[in-house]
Amino acid sequence: MPSAPTEFNHSRLLEGWLWLLRRDVRSFWPIVAIWTVLNGLLNHVLNTILDATFTNLLIGLVIAPIILVYLLLMALRSDQIEVYPDLQSAMACYPKLLLMYVISTFGILIASVFLVLPGLVLFVLWVIAAPILVAEEKSTMAALSDSYTAVKGVFFPVVGVIFSFCLGCACLFFISLPFSVALGGLPDGFLWNFVCGPIIHVSWIYLMAAIYLELRYNEARNIDALELGA
Repeated sequence: MPSAPTEFNHSRLLEGWLWLLRRDVRSFWPIVAIWTVLNGLLNHVLNTILDATFTNLLIGLVIAPIILVYLLLMALRSDQIEVYPDLQSAMACYPKLLLMYVISTFGILIASVFLVLPGLVLFVLWVIAAPILVAEEKSTMAALSDSYTAVKGVFFPVVGVIFSFCLGCACLFFISLPFSVALGGLPDGFLWNFVCGPIIHVSWIYLMAAIYLELRYNEARNIDALELGA
């Protein structure tokens, strides 16, 4: 059974996150490349018949969770967690994750209507809800509740991790600006949508997995414990 480690170790989490990315990069990059192209085509087609805001909401809340589930299954597979990154497993988790997306998104939005801070707090407290749902086969509400319980005791360290990630995303954005200007012949947003965006999305999914492992598994302190032996 999962158990929380006695301390939250930033360096161990960082090491685990990078290790997971290195382990899976050759497996996930074709999937991410296909999804990126399909996402671009869907955006183009749907924007011709729907409002841009509704298009983004449809893709973000209904279609994107499929790739999220698949990549989480890939990131979390280990000798301790028996999950399998295949389409059947992803589709089995999809309804619960879709419900989670709807509940958490509207919960954060409603909290943010009153003040921005409550929305951000909920975002942090629910950050490992998706990994819990996928790895432990919990219900949507149980996963949200377990995430809240696991994160609240180490809230500020987790905030520091998320803030550092957002800072890195901002740096990537500013670094990409000169290249966007140099590649001026390409469509607007091409570099961000087809290069930077996918890198950030995959990195965030794997960061959620690394935070989950740090909070839920003592064995995850040892990177070798994540080896599949195959």
